[in-house]
Amino acid sequence: MLFRPTVFAMLCVTLFPLSAQAESSTPQGLFDVYQENRERDIANLVTPDLLLVSYSLLRQQLNQQAEAKVVIPAFQALLNGLQKKLTTDKNDAVGQLGRDYLTLLQAMQTGELAKKSPAHVQREWELIQQAAGVTESPVWGIPLDYSQFKPRGRYMMSESLQHFFTAYRYANSVNFFVQPSLATGVSPEKSQQMTQLAVRLSQIINKNPFLKAHFDSLNQASNWEYGAAGDLSAQDVPLALKDVKESNQYGAALLAYAQKTNKLPQVIDFPVDTGKLDKNQKLAEVAVGWRLIPGTLNPDAMATQAVLYPNTQQFISPCGTISCVEPWTVSRLDGVQAKGYVSGMEVMSWLGSETARWTSQRNGDHLYTGYGEASKRAQDLLQNDPSLSGAQMQFMHNVFTQKGTPPTRQLTSMLGFWTWQRNINALYAKQPSSAGSKFIGSTKVVARAGAKLLGGTAFYHALSQLAQQHQTHGDTEIWQQFADITTRLEQLANKADGSLNEEEESYLNALDQTLLTLTKTKDAPIVIDVQTNPADKLVVEEAIGLPDIDIQGAARGAWFSHYEFKQAMSDRLTHEAWRKQVKIK
Repeated sequence: MLFRPTVFAMLCVTLFPLSAQAESSTPQGLFDVYQENRERDIANLVTPDLLLVSYSLLRQQLNQQAEAKVVIPAFQALLNGLQKKLTTDKNDAVGQLGRDYLTLLQAMQTGELAKKSPAHVQREWELIQQAAGVTESPVWGIPLDYSQFKPRGRYMMSESLQHFFTAYRYANSVNFFVQPSLATGVSPEKSQQMTQLAVRLSQIINKNPFLKAHFDSLNQASNWEYGAAGDLSAQDVPLALKDVKESNQYGAALLAYAQKTNKLPQVIDFPVDTGKLDKNQKLAEVAVGWRLIPGTLNPDAMATQAVLYPNTQQFISPCGTISCVEPWTVSRLDGVQAKGYVSGMEVMSWLGSETARWTSQRNGDHLYTGYGEASKRAQDLLQNDPSLSGAQMQFMHNVFTQKGTPPTRQLTSMLGFWTWQRNINALYAKQPSSAGSKFIGSTKVVARAGAKLLGGTAFYHALSQLAQQHQTHGDTEIWQQFADITTRLEQLANKADGSLNEEEESYLNALDQTLLTLTKTKDAPIVIDVQTNPADKLVVEEAIGLPDIDIQGAARGAWFSHYEFKQAMSDRLTHEAWRKQVKIK
């Protein structure tokens, strides 16, 4: 496993910044550092990262509540209704395929498949449980990346959440291709069968008010929070087929609809062998498909896809025919060295970090034919999205334009914030794939002299505006409480160093406890896979390690540490596995 500690960690610390102290007393997260301050009567050095991790924990908590109240019940009701309404007989191959699909989804929800299930369904179930990698599906007859069905992130907290993760991921990953292609492994017969099943399931949903209401609630729950749907779904089918009479015309009509309504896929999240594309075929066209639960698009995923091969082409060595540099982002695809990965530095550079731009260029991330134009498109995608992810990208861009915080600290803070958001979005957002073969304590206030606030007024103002957008789109006065905190910090940041009075220092010394009353939980290291390269059988992991402790005068605080590395796709890391690697006990 190759680790890439990013910027500040890379410049100032070794791989695991606090591994020499990795004992039971080692702070596991930022909140632990501030708890230690209280126990040791040390003043708080409040960093922007404490507010960023609090925002992330708060968002995760509210999303979990919404998931439990809306998403999980609606998903289960949709599956139950479809299973009851989908009628079939022995000669109905399309209906049988639908039965197999729904049987598997229901089994994933419960964690147990009926022993009387057909052999090919049992084999599919085994592959889903093994989550080993790309292989041909016994049910669908096309290559599937089974590793993506492995539960991870916050879904490891309970067995029922693990089951939900697998089922929901299967429902928003299996693509019902409307066009055949050797590049996707979809035959004309299979494409026609999948398309007919998509139409049949859509008709059941649209004709039944109960099922339609649950389907709509699933989509409405995710639109702003996670992004717009990135695939054709039940709501598109009646619009696409209003003038179509024959079932053999479904595929062409759905493709034409996708082209006309600008719904061609912008993120490819399944294995594609671009070397087998017909000269008259475009990758986005053969990738068009229907999904029971459409995956959502967020701007960083679309930006990543925009610069991956084949949107960029061959690696260009700066030394002519001699390969004197081999970027971390290079991969062998379709027999040539091409861009198979995107680094976090690239994403940060598109958001305006000069430090990231310099680092990315030094690493050779740009040395590919067509990268200049592709990276401009990536930058545009990041800055023009109406969803929450777009608002977060704008917040990060605003931070990169601010002065005061050292650029390396600023960059690591944003990488940590970005990693947290990717972790929260993991189940719903489409993941770009390279195309190519191959306990809150006492609230007693103690006067600890020397408390200090880092981060300028512009940072806290921008974070307050982001919180207010959540309040506009959500239920909740809790975001207003968070915004009130950031507004108070904006006022304190206006004061010159050393001018804080006793009440203001007390406020900063109690801030971690104030935030915990909102988040209800503390942070710890996390890891999330953000991109898949089926050709290399690797995924890109973004991770937050043990906190980086900072001491300034009498005050002590904590920042994110961030890592980026490649990992076998058959062994996508969970938070627990990553925490063992950073030696947390």
